[in-house]
Amino acid sequence: MYLDAKGMKLGEPEGRDVAAFTAGLEAAEAQAAKLDDLRARAAKGDKKAKAELFLIEFELGAYTYAEAKAKAKELQDLTPEQKKKLGQMLINGEFQEILSTVRSQEAAMEAAPKLKKMLDAGRVPDGPAADTFWSILMEWADENEKAKVFGQALAYFKDKYGDNERAKPFFEEKEARLEEMKKKQADG
Repeated sequence: MYLDAKGMKLGEPEGRDVAAFTAGLEAAEAQAAKLDDLRARAAKGDKKAKAELFLIEFELGAYTYAEAKAKAKELQDLTPEQKKKLGQMLINGEFQEILSTVRSQEAAMEAAPKLKKMLDAGRVPDGPAADTFWSILMEWADENEKAKVFGQALAYFKDKYGDNERAKPFFEEKEARLEEMKKKQADG
């Protein structure tokens, strides 16, 4: 991980060889220069620079979810792309905040109803967090006989990993479980 003089994360190497570390360092140096430029422009009142600076810093982990949520309300002059990106970043932040309390399988199942509320509201994390989100929901849905949520989670995993031949037994087992849940619900 590359940090600036104040300890703020600037980036990470993409690999574990010298070339990856060198490229990562160059990217971190460019990121530091960009952040310095944005900070200077934001200090002079440039609202677009302020918005871009906030998005980059939030993405790098400079703000907690609560801080970012509050600060986001102050932003003006966001482009439609920035608004969309910020919305998704806040969703991911909300999920990470919920996940920060999870230290066991039991805690994950206790957190699952919060994730279900996020799902019901259309607030689904993306990126690396998405697998964890759907995994917790799938297990919760399995335990609680929630066929719809189980099916949504299964669809996510099939879309992402369905081409992996080694995942075939997993999908067969989960599809059978989904059919079992649907049958129980139909029998009522």
